[in-house]
Amino acid sequence: MNYLLLTDVLFAEGSDTNTFFFKVFIIILSVFAAEKIMGNDVQSGGLLNTLILAVVIVILNETLGYFLHFITAPFNWISFGLVSLLVNALILKIADGLFSKFKLKSFWTAFWMAVIISVVTMVVNKIW
Repeated sequence: MNYLLLTDVLFAEGSDTNTFFFKVFIIILSVFAAEKIMGNDVQSGGLLNTLILAVVIVILNETLGYFLHFITAPFNWISFGLVSLLVNALILKIADGLFSKFKLKSFWTAFWMAVIISVVTMVVNKIW
């Protein structure tokens, strides 16, 4: 009997394995940038906790995020992408609730952190 594990999906032949690790790397950079920019409003609790947090955020975004983006697609189109930032902020608040070491002061802190993640992603994609 064969069992499908997450590692089998991540390291499968022919799959783009760099995408998952690249997303985790961007989230780590974004969390550190948000901590520096926003001060005590964002707390991650160190490098190892930030790594675990990044994996949690990427998994949430890859599962729940796709569903929420699909449901809100018409509103996202009308608002020129503003709803996408709100969905990302919601995912960050869910990660805040799931991960005890990660603290966000408010929903608006999560919103601005989603903006920082978008900017860091844009900059890293231009450089890479």
